[in-house]
Amino acid sequence: MRERSMATKSLFLAATTVLCSHICAQSKSNGLPDSAWRGRFWPAVEPYVDAAAPRLRAAGKERVVMTATIRAVEAGPVLGTVQVISQWPGLLRLDGDGRSLALGQSNQTAASVPDQWQKLAEAMLEDSFEGFLYTHNSGGATRFIGRGYADASRPGEAFDIFSMMAASRSRAGAPRTAKMYFFDTRSKLLAKVQYIENGAAVEVAFLNWTMVDGNRVPGKIVRREAGREVLNVTLSGAGFTAKAADGLF
Repeated sequence: MRERSMATKSLFLAATTVLCSHICAQSKSNGLPDSAWRGRFWPAVEPYVDAAAPRLRAAGKERVVMTATIRAVEAGPVLGTVQVISQWPGLLRLDGDGRSLALGQSNQTAASVPDQWQKLAEAMLEDSFEGFLYTHNSGGATRFIGRGYADASRPGEAFDIFSMMAASRSRAGAPRTAKMYFFDTRSKLLAKVQYIENGAAVEVAFLNWTMVDGNRVPGKIVRREAGREVLNVTLSGAGFTAKAADGLF
């Protein structure tokens, strides 16, 4: 495995200025036929699809339903329990505590919902592995940085890194954002995403991946802003079904 220094924290900041120089997008609109979203992925991401979501290669498991238990920090009180419905490609719905939030493929505003819902929506719709694939397939400027980057803060671990520049689909009016996606070199699973939002360094970590019906799903999402934990979500009860045009989104 090739080891590189994670003095690449500065790589993150440097790469954000050059993302648009190499666009690898395969398609440009969300009006594509279903066949365009099934099994057609940039060759550079194929190993990561195989590791996490082979379900995306064929019809029948486009929708995943799970329960999210929301806290601000690991040991904090439960702030809410939300049903999460994610449907490939690019659809998300949150339901709980008498509220609903549905976000689609276009840029929308998450209307009056708690701040933790907004952060969870961004994590699920944009920062997740499916969000990474959707944004790339629909025209996000994507760059493969390389494999096997060591991280001094996580001894023994190494990461394959992609960078992407795209508009937000959960925060209408937000500027285009450069994000760095770190995949564990050995497992090929998404480990974390880093970017700058409202002037603060953000890291969203995807943890405790488990196998469900031949695919892997994260069991926890942790978001930190300027080094401080602000969202800790436990995901449970994941199950897959075929997509449906049932008016949920």
